[in-house]
Amino acid sequence: RHGKAAAKEELLRFQKSWDTLSQRVNQALLLESLNITKNASTLLICEGERKTLNDVSLDYACPVIFKASFPLNHRCDLSKTILSLGSSVLHQFAVSNRSGFFVYRDEEERVVYMTLNASAG
Repeated sequence: RHGKAAAKEELLRFQKSWDTLSQRVNQALLLESLNITKNASTLLICEGERKTLNDVSLDYACPVIFKASFPLNHRCDLSKTILSLGSSVLHQFAVSNRSGFFVYRDEEERVVYMTLNASAG
C-alpha cells in the first residue's frame, strides 16, 4: 500500500499502540495510588456505572487473573467468616472506601486488589 492508505494504516496502528500503552500506564498509576493510600479511585474499582468521556471508556479495572474457592465447614456462617477475616488477618490490606476490598504488593512489587465473596455450594 502506498500514499494515503498506508499512512492511514500506520496511524491506526500507532493509535492502537498508544491506547494500549495509555491503558497500562494509567492502570499502573491507579494501582500504585491504591496501594499507597488504601483509597480506591472510581476509575479502578467502580461503585456503579462505568465512566466514559467522549465515548472513550475510562475503565481501568483489572481483569480477574486468579479465583479460588475455599470450602468451609458447614457450621461456619459465610458472612461472619468473611467479616472476621476482613477485620483480623486482612485488616492491614483493607481498602478504606470499598467494603470487602483489599490491596496487596507482592515480593516482585506487583500490586493486586482482591475481594472475598460468599457463595454457597
